[in-house]
Amino acid sequence: MNDLITRALSLCLFIACSAATYGASLGLQTTAEGTGGTVDVPIQLSVSDTEAVAGLQFDLRFDAAALRFVEVHTGDAATLAEKSVHSNLIRADQLRVIVAGLNRTTMDSGPIAVARFESIAGPVATTTLSMEHGILSDPYGTPIPVTLTPSTLLLESHGETLQASMATGTVQPDGARNPYESYRALIIALLCVAATITWARLTPKKQRRR
Repeated sequence: MNDLITRALSLCLFIACSAATYGASLGLQTTAEGTGGTVDVPIQLSVSDTEAVAGLQFDLRFDAAALRFVEVHTGDAATLAEKSVHSNLIRADQLRVIVAGLNRTTMDSGPIAVARFESIAGPVATTTLSMEHGILSDPYGTPIPVTLTPSTLLLESHGETLQASMATGTVQPDGARNPYESYRALIIALLCVAATITWARLTPKKQRRR
């Protein structure tokens, strides 16, 4: 029985570790800054060799009383894959951005879009810009799991200078994974082990050997 439990535990842990990690990520770059009351925020795509991202979509949420959306243009990684960027204010405080092209070319890691905002809250103000509803797809339209990180920026206005930083306590550092995904995977592994132990105890040895 011990050998059976060991094998089951190894298999469950392998499944859990595989489920806990997402190779692709989208994030707001903390290097964003600007003058003249505007700020350019690069959106970074990070992929591994196993992900073929041909198109993507995400939303940017902001305080419409503090920021005004100006424009969004295509980033270098999207341009190299012959993609274009499209945007629409679906609400006063929510911008939808789609990066796609009439081809099956995949995008490498790098900036895929740059969004420009203008501060309208006054010479000294602090507000946030958040990313949500990220969707990636391969050349055939199959969804690719994605982690949004960093997903929130703190934008501080000092006169005509806008500077971005990572919002403390609201996002994870670059490359970090959602901790709840790890907890869920661990629970799955523990349930697998518990089920194996229960089956081993309740099933007669002769029946297990068949």
